[in-house]
This record gives sequence, C-alpha cells and structure tokens, in this order.
Amino acid sequence: MAAQIISPPVFWTTFTPTLRTCLRNHFSPDALGAIIEDPNSPSSLSAVSTLGTTLLQQNEFSLAEELLFNCYKAKVSASNGKPNADILATKYNIAYAQLKRDAFAESEKSWKEILNTVLDSDKKVLPNLGAKSNLGYTLNKQGKFEEAEPVLTDLLPEMKERFHESNPRVLGCMRHLMEALVGQGKVEEAMMLNEKGSELVGKCEEQHKEAEREAMDAMRASIMEQKLKSVASNEAV
Repeated sequence: MAAQIISPPVFWTTFTPTLRTCLRNHFSPDALGAIIEDPNSPSSLSAVSTLGTTLLQQNEFSLAEELLFNCYKAKVSASNGKPNADILATKYNIAYAQLKRDAFAESEKSWKEILNTVLDSDKKVLPNLGAKSNLGYTLNKQGKFEEAEPVLTDLLPEMKERFHESNPRVLGCMRHLMEALVGQGKVEEAMMLNEKGSELVGKCEEQHKEAEREAMDAMRASIMEQKLKSVASNEAV
C-alpha cells in the first residue's frame, strides 16, 4: 500500500438500489443529504463506516462489503495512500465480509494485503493473528493446502503465546492445520495433532467444552475417513 494520490470514490450514484434503500432506511433525510453532499468529510465517513460495521454484524455481508469498500477507498484517498489503523480496520472488515459470503479468492487477496501492510509498518497497528487464521481458512477452502500449512504452522505458536493452549482460538487454528495436512495426504500428522487437541479440550473452560469436543470429534472423523480412503486406494493398486 505505497503512498500515492488517489481520487476519492463516487458516493451514492454507484451504489446498488438495495444499498441505497438501506441508507435511506438508516439515516434521516437531512443526515443522508449531508452525507451525499460531503461524503468524504470525517463525520460522513464515520457515520457510513459505523453502518457498514452494523451491516456486517447483521450478516448483511454483500451490503457491508459494498459500503465498506467505498469507505476504504475514500479513507485511502484522504491519506494519499498511507496506511493507518482505521484504514486497516476497514480493510479487515471487508476481508471478513468476503470470507462470509464465500468469496474466498477475493478474501485471500485482502488478507494477504492486510498482512503485508502490517508486517511492513513500523507500528503493528492491527493484530495479525486473526488475519493469518482467516488466510489459512480461505486457502483451505480453495484447496490450497500446501500454501495453508506453513501459514497455520507459523500461526499456532503465536496463538499459544497470546492465549492459553486450550483457548478456542488455539483449538480452531489446530483444526485448520489438520485440514491442511489431510488435504495433502498427511493423515498421520493430522491424527497426532487431533489427539493433542482432544487432550486440550478437556482443559477448556466449561462453556466452550461441549462445542470444542464436537468440533474436534468431527475433525477426527474426517481424518479417519481420509485414512480409510488412502488404505483402500493402496489396496486397489
């Protein structure tokens, strides 16, 4: 995200009819008129960004992405392309919206841009653990298991430094890594990791234990299924 002069995006006229209706329903006529008149003012961007985040929380992922992408371009323009925490947070929400609507290739690109920006910045203005985890997830979803494995392998110890090893975030990372391993036929490695994960589930806080046990058992069943397929394939040869 190199510094550059970028023209602000066109507001309102480029929006889909559904998003325009959403904006009309959310803002009063006077408030919406003020935003349309000066969409790139700090107050307008703040109001529109807040609505974008609300749409994300309401699972309106397509609308959230459309609105937040407009905000993102406006913020980048205002900063002449120089990244900051607010810009990266907006980009993060866009990437998450893409992930949730199964636009995995787009989401992958966004997560990589976020991570590259964070790593190249003097100040770590946005935690990158979530971005790495989501990148690994999107890579798995596209069958890019060889690329996902090193991302998740590097992430796991970072997760353990920040959270207890039985934290659901850590266990989720372990399952993503298992999926990457199984996808490459590394069934035994995945099984060993699953056994370790199953042990850690017993140390989970009580409110998470049942869900984590079910998720780990489901992952184990998936690994066993792949193992049986591999055995059958070898016997057929």
